[in-house]
Amino acid sequence: MSKEKKRSNDESKTEQTTFYHEIIGVISIVLSIIILGKLGKLGEWFTIFTKVLFGDCYWFLVIFIFIYGTYNLIMHKSFDFKHQRFIGYIFIALGILVFAHFRLHSIVQKRGGNFFKTTWTIYINYISNPSDIYLGGGIVGSLIFYIFYYLFGVIGVVLIASILLVMGMSLLINKTLVEITESVTKRLKFLGKYTRNFNKFFKYEMGIKKEKVLEKHSIFGKNIKLPLKVLEEYQNLMNLGFQEKVSYDIKSLITSVFNNLNIEYKELKMDISYSFTRYEYLFFTKIDHLVVRERLKNVLDEKIIYHLVNYNTVVIEINNRHFQILAIRNLLMMQESLYNNYIIPIGINSEKRIVEVDINKSGHLLLVGSSNSGVTNFVRSFVVALFVKQNLSNYEIKIIDNSEDFKAFNDIIEILSGDLNQIFTTIIDELEERINILSKNSVNTIEEYNRKIEVNNLDLEMLMKKFYIINKYTDEESNYNHFENKLMYIAQLGVKCGINIVYIVREERYITTIINSIFQDKLVFRTDTDSFSQNVLNNNYATFLTGRGDCYYLNKAESIRIQTALTNNIDFNNVIKYLLK
Repeated sequence: MSKEKKRSNDESKTEQTTFYHEIIGVISIVLSIIILGKLGKLGEWFTIFTKVLFGDCYWFLVIFIFIYGTYNLIMHKSFDFKHQRFIGYIFIALGILVFAHFRLHSIVQKRGGNFFKTTWTIYINYISNPSDIYLGGGIVGSLIFYIFYYLFGVIGVVLIASILLVMGMSLLINKTLVEITESVTKRLKFLGKYTRNFNKFFKYEMGIKKEKVLEKHSIFGKNIKLPLKVLEEYQNLMNLGFQEKVSYDIKSLITSVFNNLNIEYKELKMDISYSFTRYEYLFFTKIDHLVVRERLKNVLDEKIIYHLVNYNTVVIEINNRHFQILAIRNLLMMQESLYNNYIIPIGINSEKRIVEVDINKSGHLLLVGSSNSGVTNFVRSFVVALFVKQNLSNYEIKIIDNSEDFKAFNDIIEILSGDLNQIFTTIIDELEERINILSKNSVNTIEEYNRKIEVNNLDLEMLMKKFYIINKYTDEESNYNHFENKLMYIAQLGVKCGINIVYIVREERYITTIINSIFQDKLVFRTDTDSFSQNVLNNNYATFLTGRGDCYYLNKAESIRIQTALTNNIDFNNVIKYLLK
């Protein structure tokens, strides 16, 4: 009895706390809107009050009140005023208030007299007769300004305000001053596009830096594989159970539409995949597919993909409400041949059968998708799969990335940045050197060359397979033709020489006829526009994808929708720790 009473009291407290935070949240949001919109007399009074306190930067307070209210309303807990990001926000606000007061300080100096008295007179006049006069940083800004001005002078005020801004930004983005400086320095390399001297300088500097990074971080050359125990499994039974109910309910609605339209049909199958459910029907009645599709959209109130396999067979795909997670470990365990090959598992089809790509045969991979579509995570899974399947002594991976999207790999993989044209020239030189080696030894492929060394026990160094992951094109658009030509040359000769390309395209304009022809295997993730999808798929289906690794796999034989694997941060950090130990 006492336990039940205690539980009842706890629930009552929880409800009161939630209600309390919702009241605070609503009041704060309404207050910020009243001040910002100057609504009625109350709005005018609050605006005058906040402007006198914070001058023309009063919107800093309004923004905070709105964020504070939203936080209470959504999170249902007290705001953490000791959080470093809030402290960073305060520092930035104070720095801007000080800078904003310089102009009012000049006005006060011209009028002469006592600084504090003249400044206070300006604010008193504003209170009695509000007008569009300049208020600087308000009372708060003026006090801070005059303290710094009295102690350190004008130059001291500028320095201290600048320090406040830098410290605030450091706390806000959770990076040290050293990290911020390094990030700014890296971005300066883009000046090389416009000035030849800078271009040479960055090439030289980046070259030295890359050599040091490779010596320090390179994991390749070790005779080890990544054990599967480092990776986590994931169970989907609960989400699958929830989704089965939803999918069967949707199937009932689909069939009701068919029945209302007097369509004779046969259900061929229903597949519940990780991110979508696929329904396939055979029609015996001549129908207007446009009418059926529009009726389904209205009834289901869902985004649907409706396409014809042939005139009588229709496939309907609907995104799942309960998403299931495909872990990279689960995907790898589905392979019949897991070790000592380059057959990479790329995902699961709608029937939950594994889809694989033999890198030795196809050689290269094109990844297409807009931001936050699952492309970056797929690259993680692709690299982790390689770590599991082959000894690190058999290959090497390099990432070409001018956008810092793959900086998480920096500890284990060399990341190249800078002039793409120069990087590709270096790759071509390496490619031609390998061709000469194969020719001198009368072999056609890198596999034959390494096998010849092993069988005949020759005193020659084996050639490592190399993977270059190119993270989108960032150079001038006018140079893209040169980029395509070099990419085509590498792709044509790279497979037999052991050089493989994974190219990521993020923008529609860079999907050209040449790019489409270079790559036999393509993965198309979610796109932001129909035209982007149309450019690579010949339809707009990519806009309907979930953005959680859901994609279309295209090769010469087929085009199928698959779910790629998730490699979460825990998995990836465990991988890095294992490989660096």
